[in-house]
Amino acid sequence: MQRGTGNIVLLATGSTTNAAAFDLYLDFTGRNAGTITLDWAQLSNPAGNRGSTFTLQTNTGTSGAFVILPGSSVSVVNGVASSGTLTTIALPAGFNNKADARIRFYLSTDNAVGTTGNRPKFSIDNIAVTSTLIGATPVITVDPTTLPPIGCPIGDHAVSSTNITVNGPILTATILW
Repeated sequence: MQRGTGNIVLLATGSTTNAAAFDLYLDFTGRNAGTITLDWAQLSNPAGNRGSTFTLQTNTGTSGAFVILPGSSVSVVNGVASSGTLTTIALPAGFNNKADARIRFYLSTDNAVGTTGNRPKFSIDNIAVTSTLIGATPVITVDPTTLPPIGCPIGDHAVSSTNITVNGPILTATILW
């Protein structure tokens, strides 16, 4: 692993199965895990046609095996320019309200691709992880006797609509009247 110019670069090398990785520790206490997004690019490593595979792996505690996050696998070949974005990959529900969630950025050698030379470097940039606050769905109570009924006259005109403004955190439900 090396620090690039504003990015992180991984290189898994060797003629047998080898890997390079780093872990991102996250605290989702009081939060529901959302998604992860990142930009990636294959960086040529002078000569050769060998391959590597990148995956995101997750672990919901301090022990146990890491599990590959579905939709996060990227295969690259040295000397073949490629780049892209892993967009809004869902994080596991097991991360919800967990203080010790881990995401592993894992690059392994792919011995089925290429036969000679170097393996590619893999650049990671613009990592973004989302989550939402865990909280009860707000309950909004309206006393209908304090509101004019729609379509009923008030003074010398009928009310055809009424605007009600509601403010507050985590407001996601529809108000029915």
